[in-house]
Formats: sequence, structure tokens, C-alpha cells
Amino acid sequence: MGIGGFLSLANLASGQVLVIDINGDIRILNNGEQPLPGELVLDFPSMEQVDHVNDISAQQVDDNGQLNDVSQDIAGIISAIEQGEDPTLSDPELAPAAGGPQGSSLGLSGTVGRDGSEVLAETIFQTEGASPLLLSRTQSQSLLQLLNSPADSLTGITPTTPTIPATPQNPPTAVDDPVGFSLTQGDMSPATGASSGWGDVTLSGSFNGIDATVNVLDDDRIGVTDGASWAGPTGQLQYDRESGQSERLSIKFAQPATEGRFAVTNLYTNEGEGKANHETGTWVAYLNGVAVASGVIEAANNGGKTFVDIDTDGYAFDEVVFQANEYGNGLVDDTQNDSSDFYIAGIEVSSKDTYATNQGEELRIPIADILANDSDLDGDTLTITFVNADGTRGEARIEGDEIVFQPNGATFGSTQLEYQITDGNGGFDEAIINVIVNPKPEDSLVSGVFLRDSDGVEQDTNQVNEGESLIYTVVLDKPTFGPTTFDALFSGSADGSDVDYSSLTFTNGVTLVEGANPGEFQFVVPEGVKEFDVYVPTIVDGQQEDPEQLTLTVGSTNSDGALVESSGSGTIIDNSAPSFDSDPFAYQLSQGDMRTADNGKDAPEDNELQWQDVTLSAQFGSQTANVSVDSNNGQVGIDDGAPHNGPTGQIQYDRESGTSEKLSVKLDAPATSGSFTISRLFANEGEGNDNHEAGSWIAYLDGVAVASGSFDGADLGRGNKGEFQIETNGYAFDEVVFSATEYSEGVQTESAEGKQDSSDYFLAGIEVEAKDGFTIIRGTTLTIPAELLLNNAHDLEGDKLSIGDISVPYAAGGVKIVDGNIEFYSRSAYKGDTVISVEIVDEHGGSTVAEIPVSLKGAPHAAEVISEDLTAIAVNGDEYSQLEVAFDKVTLEPTMYQLDFSFINGQIDAANDLSFTNGVKVISQDSSSFILEIPEGIKDFDIYVDADKLPAGSDATIVAAETLSSTKSATDGNDIIVGEESDDQLEGKAGDDLLVARAGDDTLLGGLGEDTLIGGLGADILTGGDEADIFKWLDFESSATNIDTVTDFELGADKLDVTELLGNEPSMQDMLDNIVIEKGNNLDITLSDGDGSGIKISLENSNNQFDSIDSGPVTGDNLKVLVDSLFVNLPD
Repeated sequence: MGIGGFLSLANLASGQVLVIDINGDIRILNNGEQPLPGELVLDFPSMEQVDHVNDISAQQVDDNGQLNDVSQDIAGIISAIEQGEDPTLSDPELAPAAGGPQGSSLGLSGTVGRDGSEVLAETIFQTEGASPLLLSRTQSQSLLQLLNSPADSLTGITPTTPTIPATPQNPPTAVDDPVGFSLTQGDMSPATGASSGWGDVTLSGSFNGIDATVNVLDDDRIGVTDGASWAGPTGQLQYDRESGQSERLSIKFAQPATEGRFAVTNLYTNEGEGKANHETGTWVAYLNGVAVASGVIEAANNGGKTFVDIDTDGYAFDEVVFQANEYGNGLVDDTQNDSSDFYIAGIEVSSKDTYATNQGEELRIPIADILANDSDLDGDTLTITFVNADGTRGEARIEGDEIVFQPNGATFGSTQLEYQITDGNGGFDEAIINVIVNPKPEDSLVSGVFLRDSDGVEQDTNQVNEGESLIYTVVLDKPTFGPTTFDALFSGSADGSDVDYSSLTFTNGVTLVEGANPGEFQFVVPEGVKEFDVYVPTIVDGQQEDPEQLTLTVGSTNSDGALVESSGSGTIIDNSAPSFDSDPFAYQLSQGDMRTADNGKDAPEDNELQWQDVTLSAQFGSQTANVSVDSNNGQVGIDDGAPHNGPTGQIQYDRESGTSEKLSVKLDAPATSGSFTISRLFANEGEGNDNHEAGSWIAYLDGVAVASGSFDGADLGRGNKGEFQIETNGYAFDEVVFSATEYSEGVQTESAEGKQDSSDYFLAGIEVEAKDGFTIIRGTTLTIPAELLLNNAHDLEGDKLSIGDISVPYAAGGVKIVDGNIEFYSRSAYKGDTVISVEIVDEHGGSTVAEIPVSLKGAPHAAEVISEDLTAIAVNGDEYSQLEVAFDKVTLEPTMYQLDFSFINGQIDAANDLSFTNGVKVISQDSSSFILEIPEGIKDFDIYVDADKLPAGSDATIVAAETLSSTKSATDGNDIIVGEESDDQLEGKAGDDLLVARAGDDTLLGGLGEDTLIGGLGADILTGGDEADIFKWLDFESSATNIDTVTDFELGADKLDVTELLGNEPSMQDMLDNIVIEKGNNLDITLSDGDGSGIKISLENSNNQFDSIDSGPVTGDNLKVLVDSLFVNLPD
């Protein structure tokens, strides 16, 4: 069947012509009307030729207005339809759009179903001429729908009579495209205050491939937040030194520009270490995601606003990405993470008259954009009839609603497209479309390799010591457009034994790929990097060698395949490791004046007279006191301690309290031996024969007593200076505490009136030294200043030295650096010798190991009684038996001793019948047996007993009491349990136990039996347990916040004992004057010494036994009655 079999000629007048235009619309061609290029013309014969209806012809108009016969092509389509085939299988141009009618009946209205992309018809033209049949999709759809429609379903098309215009038609006017534009965003004024906002561009931020927030300030400067960790001012665009990456800030434009500039602020000069080390950044311009050009952003003085041109050599871009970089001269020993950061203040871009694409990339231009500036005076609808391109530059076509330009593969630069428009009424005009094709981007190339010195300054070559790093700077011809790989080769006389290739590091995020041979690598440089540093660590090999050269060559091939490379060379010279002339820890120190009449020592320096290299402190009882130093002679004494019963300002023993002022000399480093000088210590100062002023010293390490000694004025006449040795048997010490004691032969026949003066003296000087090694008590800590070892080391090159690795055998303990000190924590279970190893490292990596020998031993033995001599004497007219007790050494710490008398008359009242020198106290009594506490620093002491209490032939013995520490379990006997200088728990069992607290917040639990619990310094909790108990205190407390709590005091059974706090010859009235008792929830007692110290005791209200006492302070007779019921051994 021919064409006519598919069309109802009854709907068409004879000789009429049917037209399907490029939009798929169907119309009847009016007389005199010319079909337009691309339209399909179906020509029907006159009615008298109806027998020849199958001879209907189909023609298509080419772009020159000529008709081409396409009847055979249409006949082929009809044949396929008759055979039930889909004609689109052979010609995809005939395929109906998705969602179209798919063969349903349509009238000749030309309505065609289309997909969303077919807003306008797509007409295909080629400059070399049309093919026999080239239909747009919409024409194909309309034709197929027409051919598939039954004859009786077609709606008639009424012919129209052409309208003869009253006036001649005006041709359209075509204008060259595109129109130029300019855009300003942010603030591009020289100062501030003229911002245009950022609403016409797209801003985005990122860090390490993760989106970040763009930070827009009030003045419209922009940076990035939530990206890199803030190492400098927040919210700027910053380079992160730790990761070697920068935050990125992208500004995208709606259309390409060919020129522009931007403004930055807060990019500072001389911000980095070294010389002329400025903050810096880079920018990269893109078109459609392809890099076009890049450049460097340089700093300005004081971080002021700086303008930077976007120089793309006239090529187009639609995005600029900014990033910060490492300082211009690199790290230069900068240890902080802060580096370059800045704000973008504004940007302005423009383009004159060009569209843009990249080499090899097609350009699509909406037809609507091209027609937007074309016009027609008659208001006719304009269409594009054709578009042409220079065949040597590329091809152009119309596709749908777009003009498509495909440049040839080698084409770049400027070109033009020619297009024609028509008004549909025979009017035509032509214009030019300007296009620029960006060339393919070329990778960055190496432009130089040089070295930097320690200040970051460029050098042609550089010389470093072994252990230092050679710093090569690789400079590129432009910032990289993306990750770029360069070949790198290290060569020269230096090899793998001289440099550590495994530890190469880089700035600006450069990474490394190892090559096949030693010294061969590839450097992978990330986007936006103009230069980077390569740090090559050198090795201290301990060999004496000639200077060794190391050359770094970096290169790559250019777009022509030629190798472009550059080299830089550095030199490595030998480095000497640090060394020691003597023991690494050895030192000598002298303070004050160590001269005596016969020791021949040199006069002191002025600074030695000031005692500037030690720490001096003083104490009397629980109170701190003031140290006085005579700057003229260096003598040291104490002010504001004990009452001045002798010459003022000396270190004095207070006979009334039995306590001495104490002077501490704290050393910065441990010593192993020493000596000191004393002045104004008199011979034969006391009553009797050979009764000299005396004193003692105790040496400590880490607060633990390790040695002690005593001295007196026997050979010093009337206070001449004397020198005494500090002998510790090798034990290390870092503190010496000096005190005065009672006269060497005791009180003798001193009168009570105006005779309280006893020993006092000045410390004139001290000198100590450390050598050979240290002996310490197991479980204690040895602290050595790292500075001591560094000062003892020598380096031939004059390098700065530092501490490297430190170690000690694990079995012996642990060691670490704390606040610049080497602290060795010994294990209490280890016994024997060990070595602390300390690495001393110079600036170039040279090192030596300092060895510190340490011997771990047990604690020195406690003082032992070596003599006890009981004689009868008279004191103040009263008869006493004097028991002189001497130890083999000065007591190192408060120690318990047991005093027993073989026979006594009646009962000895410790408070009234016994007295002692040197602060000895009775803390417990059982008939004729007494437990004494001997203070630290005592070499001997006297006991005075009322002569009436000791019958003729009576004897006395004194031995060390058997005591348990807080870590030992009590027995069911009468135990003495003594705390330490910490927070202890002391717990008795059955038996009458004695529990003694020391420093710390201790807990005392008496258990069964009649126990004595003694509170110490700290906030203690005392629980007596069953039976009547005594709660006792031996020392006043200087802290006003420490309160001792008695949890189970039973009124009428338990007692409080403060006898040792009341002084000599106390009275009841004195006690009442210094005690305050107040009833609250508990019964609170405060006893003061009148000088700012005191004790605070809180008796918990067990069984509501204090409810009968009125709340508030207890006063008057009620106070006396209550004191009588609470305390034992009260004065008269």
C-alpha cells in the first residue's frame, strides 16, 4: 500500500500540501507560503488524479531551501508498518518518546507526546548538506502517529488564507554572542566597608576531602571552620602542619570569566621562625573542574589587605580554590602547629564576549541564550536555521534546544561560530558566537632545588654535622594543579650509612614512593603546592671520615616529553659525641663561710655568703619561723621561733618546751658527703664540769632520714668557729636539718629563775659533694637534676645538649623525667647494686650514655642505748636522781623506748615526779614501766626522778620498745603500734595497746582492753573500743583546719590527756584560759598554745551523753566542771 492508503483524502482539498515542521506540528501549506529548512512536505495530487493517490510525494527542505525527495524512505516506513514491524528498530530517529501515545489515535493537530528533555524540537543539520531523510525526534513522532491513525479518526484541517501584511515585513536582527559581564563579591575596596556580599557565587569549604563550614565574618571576610584543628586564630583558611594539608575554600561563578583578582587579609610577613619567613598561600583556577592556572599569595606587612591578580593568560575559569601553605622558608625548628592562615576579603571577575570550554570537551549553549539578544521589529518568533564552525577548529550542530560545539582534539584558543536566524516570514540575519577553548593543563615542572640554613635562608649548598638534617627546598614553576609525581634521586659520596632515607619528611603534604634502588624515590606533590622542603636526617656513625656530599635531583618530563630537572647538594661533616671528664652526677657546692682558724679554706664569694644555691627554711615545733642570713659573714640563724632566752637570731634549744628550733638546708641535687661550720657554740657554758653547748644534724633523702650526727663546743672556747663532718656511710642526701640540744651534761644545778638559756649557735657555712655513686634506702626515690648531667657533659662542637632515653633494670625500679629531674623509684624488694642509664644527646644526634651507680640497702639502724648512769643531784634545791642516757648515734626519727625502774617507793606520777631534757615525753605508763618517745636529733638526754620515789639500790634500764608498723598485724598482747608519715590505719586487738599516730590523716582503732590512742599531725579518727581508754596528744597543730574526731568517748570512763601540751609548772587557770568547749551536734574542744597553734578535738555525742549540756560555748564554773570530767592528769 502506498502513502495514500494511510491518509484520508476526504479531509484534504485537492492539490493541498501537508507540512510537518521541525517541532512536530502538522499544518497545511498555504498558497505562496515557502516551507522552512528541515520541514517535511507531503504533496497530494488533485482530485481528478485520485487513482494515483499512491503517488503522493514526500520531500524535505534542506538548509538552502531546496527540496529533496524522501518518498522512498517514507515508503520503507509504511512497508514496515504493513508487515507489523516496528519501524524504529531500523531507524532510531523514528522512535517515539517515552510516555508518548504509542500508536493511539491523534488528530492532525500536531500534538505530540515528549519526554522532559524535548522542550524544543531537535533539528539536525550538517554543513555539508542534508541526507535523504533527516527528521527530528518530534517530526518522527508526528509522522508515525499520522501513519498509524485510522482515517476516520483524523480531524480535518481547515486551510487558511495567507494574510497580506499592510506594510512590508522587517527582517530580524542578530547580535554577536555572548554579552560580556563583570561580578564583584565581598569587599574589594582598598580599605573596608564596601561589601557586596557573597550571594551571587557558590561558596564551599573542605579539609582532607571532608566538607567544612565556610565562615563569613560581619565584614564579609571569609574563611573555614570545622576543618583542621585550630592551631592559630580561629575561622581563617589555615594550613595544618601536623597533617601537611590545608583547608580549602572554593568560589564558583555562574558563568566563565577570563580575568579577575581577589583580596586577602591577615597573611603576615615574618610570622615564622628564622629570617624573612612569611605566611603564604596559593590559588588554582578551574573551568568545568579542569585546572586552568595557579599562583602564589604573598604576605603583607601587618597582615593588611592585599590584592592578587587571577592571571590565566586570558583563558576562562568558573571556579577559584584557595589554600594556605607552610611558611615560605619552612619550619626553621618551629615546634608549634600554627602556620599560615588568612581570610579572603573579596573577589571580582569579568569576561568580555566569549563562551568557554576545555580542549577536547564539547560546549553546549542554550539556543534561548543566543536568541536572547536578537530581535525582530514585527515581534515575529525567531528560530535558528543553521550554525556553522570553522572545520579546522571543530564541528557545530543544533541538538534539541542547544547549540553544540565539539572542538577538534588539538584545538585551543579563540574561535567563532556563525549562526542564522529567521522570523518565519522570509526574513533572515546572521551573527557570530565567540568561543575560547582552554588548552589542556600542563603539569608543574621543577624550576630549582636549593638548601636552607638553620634560619631558613636559601643557600647554594649547606654543611651540616652528623645527626642534623639536610633541608632541600624544591621549587616548581607554578603551584600544582593536582597530585603531581616527580622522580627524585639522592646521589654522592654519602650513602645509606650516612643518611636515614626511612625517615624522610616533607612540608606541604608531599608523600613518598620508594624506587627500585637505594636513593631512588618518587615525590607525590598534592594540589596547590609551589614549593616544598625535604628533610633528610643524617646519621652519627662514629667514624672519622672526610666530608661527604649528598645531591638531590628532582625532575619530570614536560608535555613535549623532554626531561626537566634540577639539583642541589649538601655536605655532611663528622660530629663528636658528648663526653664527661668525671662522674656525670659529680658536683661540689659551698655556701656561707667554711673557713676556720686552721682549715686553710678560701674566702667565700659574695654569692656564697647569700646562700643562693640552696633553699633555707626554719621551724619551731609546728610553727614555721624566719631564717636570717647575715650578708656580711654568711651566718645563718632563726628569728621568731623559740622565746629568746639567749642571744637573738641564733638556732636555739628551748628548755621550757624541750624543743629546738630547726634549720633546714635543702640541696638541689643529692650529695654523698660534706661538712659544715658552726660559730658561737660555747664550751663550758652550762653549770658543772665540761657542760658545753651542743647541737645535732640529720641528713635526709626524699624526706627519709639516712644519717645523723652531733657536735658540741668542747674545743671551740668562747664560740670560735668549728668544722664538723657530714658522714653518711655513702647514703645520698638532699637535705640537712640542724637543731640545738640541751647542754652536753644536762641541767645540773641550774636555777629556775632566769636560767632558761641553753645551747644556741649560728650555722656559718656548708659544703657538700657527690661522687662515685649513691646509696639509698630501698623503696625511696632518688632525684637528680637533669641540668647537672648536662652541665657536666662537654661537646666539642659546642652543641646544645639534651636528655635522650633513660632506663634502669626493671627489677630495681623505674625511672622517668619529672619537671626537669631524673627520678628513680626504687623497689623495696630489690637489694643490691644497679645502674641508671641516661643518654646525653647533642643537636646533631651524637650521644653518649651517662651511668649513675646506685646501691639499694636497708634503712640505717635505729639509735641504740649505749650507756645509762643513775646519780643523785640537786636541782633548784630539790633532790633528784639523774639518769643520763646516751645513744650510739643521734636519733633519726621519733622513737619509742621503754623505761623500767627495778624498785620504786609508792607510785611514780609521770606528770609530777618525772622530767626530761631534749623534749623526751612519757606517752604511756604501767606501774614502774614507762613508754617514752625520744624526738629525732637526740644523741643523749637526762631523766630526773624525785629522789623520794627511788629507794637505795634501785636501778633503771631503758631499751628500745618493741613496736609494730601500720602494715603489721597486732597481737592479743599489749602492742605498741606506730604510724608513719602517711595516712595510716592502726588497729589493736585484745590487750592494753598503745597506738601512736604521726603525720597524715590516720585512723586509730583500739580494740579490746584499756588502750591509749595518741593523735598526731593531721585530721585523725580515734575509736577506743571496749573498756576505759585514754586519748592523748603530744604536739600542737599549726593547721587550723585539722580536727581529730573521737567516735566513742564514754563520759566517766574514757579520758583525754594533754599533759605534754601544758608546759612546765602549768596551772589549772592557764588551761582554762586557753581552752574553748562548745556544744553543737558534737562536743568540740579547742586548746591553744597562745602563739597561734593548737589542737581541735570533736567528741561525737555517743548515746546522747552530752544532751544535758546547753548548746553553745561552755563558760565559768561549768567549764571547769566539764574539764575535770573530760581530762586526766590536770594541773592544780
